[in-house]
Amino acid sequence: MGGTWIHETLILKLASFLNTAFEIQCHVWVSELLRTGKVEIIKPKELSRKEILELALQTEEENEKLKLVIEYHAPKVQAHDLLMESGNAIDMEATAKTFGIGRTTFIKKLKALKILTTSGLPSQNFLNEGYFRVKQVLLPNKRMYSQVFTTSKGLGFLSKKIAL
Repeated sequence: MGGTWIHETLILKLASFLNTAFEIQCHVWVSELLRTGKVEIIKPKELSRKEILELALQTEEENEKLKLVIEYHAPKVQAHDLLMESGNAIDMEATAKTFGIGRTTFIKKLKALKILTTSGLPSQNFLNEGYFRVKQVLLPNKRMYSQVFTTSKGLGFLSKKIAL
């Protein structure tokens, strides 16, 4: 009988490197060997070419579904990353990008939904809910400007509210 030889002290280390499920199975075998003094390793069933192709097709279909899930959640992931980098609030341009549209189109949509007022500021009830923050910025010409930021709670709200 042929095979690959490995020193007994390295077996479990190699098993953990190869595959977590295989590592667990090796621990089961070692436990059985210590308890009973023997281990029966059952040879896995040989798969036919058809079965292999069916498994490959099934795996490919599962991968395609997972790609769609990843694509669906990509804006949320981007928004989360932006929030973490920016201290839990992002400006309207970054918010618009998480929804895959430009800032101007995004603001028009929010105004149409009466989330923003005609002046571009959030309606008071949305501020009270914690969806937005407004920061007063002093411009170089000494004029005040109100900059709107979307909070993480606001991003969650907008992702449910806006069908883009």
